[in-house]
Amino acid sequence: MAFLEETEKRFAKKVAGISSEILNRFVEYSWPGNVRQLQREVERLVALTPAGEYVQLEKCSPDLLLQDASPLAQVIFEGLMPGQIKSLEIQLIKSALEQNSGNRMRAARQLGITRQGLHKKMKRYGIEV
Repeated sequence: MAFLEETEKRFAKKVAGISSEILNRFVEYSWPGNVRQLQREVERLVALTPAGEYVQLEKCSPDLLLQDASPLAQVIFEGLMPGQIKSLEIQLIKSALEQNSGNRMRAARQLGITRQGLHKKMKRYGIEV
């Protein structure tokens, strides 16, 4: 995620990553403030997360936490560049595997895909447990 990398450089702080819950929320949220709002949210999350830890959902702004999932998720995905989608998908997979202690079946269930689908994506992206 480009905003995360830029923010980590500016804050001279490296977080372990963003939880799949937050990434899912990012995709589902309507973002009335557009890209600037997303950038501010990432900055807020990095600022509130200790170095080396995963950013957790409870650190999100109230607007993001209280917003119901938007039916515009498909439109948001269509607006992303292929490299951004790949990066987002890799982050989601790694986060799900981490949260499930490497258990592929539970990670796949969390991601809403089959174990075989997860295995194919892991192979495609070179993700190892």
